[in-house]
Amino acid sequence: MLVSLMNRILNAILMPAPRPLPVRPPPEFPEAQVAYQSDGPCGYVVFAHRGTRFSLYYELAGGDALAVIDEPTVEAWKKHTGLPVDAREPLLRFIGATVAYDQTANHQGRYVLTDAAITICH
Repeated sequence: MLVSLMNRILNAILMPAPRPLPVRPPPEFPEAQVAYQSDGPCGYVVFAHRGTRFSLYYELAGGDALAVIDEPTVEAWKKHTGLPVDAREPLLRFIGATVAYDQTANHQGRYVLTDAAITICH
């Protein structure tokens, strides 16, 4: 019994944790992609889907926050993105989840969505 317990403990330590699945885009935007244009401590997160493309400015942050991504207000969304306002929240959630997955150690980051920004955290 002790040998069985030791084997389970060793397997748990030596076996890598399962890798999280990549983030899936919202169903309305099945071909959505996120890219990055970095310029030192700031840059742009670029969203692209078919003929639509827009950029969101980001700056690196400190503490638990890794980066803060500016987002267009509800009023400015259509003008900035060319997309309907009802697409705003699902796309911002997709962008936040994608950046947290792509840009954090072991894909273990998280994001916090507010009315003004997406904060990427450890």
